[in-house]
Amino acid sequence: MIGDFYKPKVRLPGGAGSAALVPTAKRVIVWRAKHSPRIFVDKCDFITACGNVEKVVTPLCIFDNKSHRLELEYLFLYTILEEIKEKTGFYVNKPKQGYFAEPTDEELEVLRKLDPEKVREIEF
Repeated sequence: MIGDFYKPKVRLPGGAGSAALVPTAKRVIVWRAKHSPRIFVDKCDFITACGNVEKVVTPLCIFDNKSHRLELEYLFLYTILEEIKEKTGFYVNKPKQGYFAEPTDEELEVLRKLDPEKVREIEF
């Protein structure tokens, strides 16, 4: 929702099963197909699900959530810190680990075998 809990400006569709799944999972890695200030806001009016979210992966970077506040862990090779800062609605630190390494040929081969129909590319 957007706005006050008892009198929201807008009611959104919800988080599917995330309110039940996220708190019970031992490890959660969230994937976002877009990275924008509308998605990565500084303050939320309502949280649908919280729990063991360890990482948030976007097309630009990987955030770590160990401190219960998203902190930039890795940049992807095709992006720069300024772009991430522009597209994020909260303070973005320098990456803790630098750039994320490209997958090896062996890793790509395993991915091709696991996902021969390229379902992973549907969101792009």
